[in-house]
Amino acid sequence: MISELSADLAPMADELIRGERAAAAFALAAQQKIAQANAQIDHAFVDGLGELKMQIHADIYWRMVALYGPRCWHDPEFRESVYKKNPEVRVQGLKPSPAKTAGGLHIAYR
Repeated sequence: MISELSADLAPMADELIRGERAAAAFALAAQQKIAQANAQIDHAFVDGLGELKMQIHADIYWRMVALYGPRCWHDPEFRESVYKKNPEVRVQGLKPSPAKTAGGLHIAYR
């Protein structure tokens, strides 16, 4: 049964591979657009939530899960590796200045 299925899919293998490569290219292009948008936005530190460090396109997120397993994003070393190796996922954040608080609300200036 499996061998019959494999024989039926063999003629389409090149087309499937091309489609997968095209989908990966679209996901990377979308991630670059996210990076361009993030470069124009000031992201502030939110007390209790922390600092936004990365934004990852959903397709790339799920590709990583497929490659490295469902708990890969829970691993701090994995996240740090993605952060260091992929500058397009990084978000420029504004850290709060302890001297500039108003009623417990942190105000950050660039």
